Amino acid sequence: MRSIGLAGAVTAHTIYNPVDDALRPDDTAVDPEKLVFFSSPNKGLNFALDAFAELRRALPRLRLLVGNPGYKSAPAAPRAGVEFLGALPQARMHAQVRSALCTFFPNFVIPETFGLVFAESHALGTPVLTYACGAAAEIVGDPEQLLPVSRAARCYESVVGNLPARWRWGPARLAAAAGLFDAHVERIRSWHGGSRPQTGPDARFRLSGVRERWLQLLSG
Repeated sequence: MRSIGLAGAVTAHTIYNPVDDALRPDDTAVDPEKLVFFSSPNKGLNFALDAFAELRRALPRLRLLVGNPGYKSAPAAPRAGVEFLGALPQARMHAQVRSALCTFFPNFVIPETFGLVFAESHALGTPVLTYACGAAAEIVGDPEQLLPVSRAARCYESVVGNLPARWRWGPARLAAAAGLFDAHVERIRSWHGGSRPQTGPDARFRLSGVRERWLQLLSG
């Protein structure tokens, strides 16, 4: 609106998607060997699996638990250290997230317009490792939990993105040898070693606050 000179004629408000006030850290023990990916599989799951394979070469005891919201599925080819949980009720997903080292979501294929997975993970006390694209930087906020989207990553995905998951193994190994996943390994190794970021609920997303802002806006 600014670019066409109408900024003064329009009033804009930002009201975020809500996160249940009840979501907060508890005394659940964190398993440093466990990562989770809970999102629609078309949001970069194959790339995440390629990156995880390299992570597991560096940290052989790592596990990746993969679930989805249930509205989209994808073939689940067996992979070392990966457990495909399928669609889970939200409460069970949250329980898995609580005990994870992090929510591993290196997605740039379909950038998040909000990123409920980021907001809920943080509310539960679990950091996120993702790419700084879409809404991620605004919602996550912590540069330690963000990776830049490199030209190499985009080129790699443009070449292998349409391949079946089982055919990506060879290209992924070549990409790993060229250093494509080094930043992922470095960050997870650091968190595994004790430098895991501390997170908690964000007041911007609390359901009670979001509700109040909507009521104020609608009441004029």
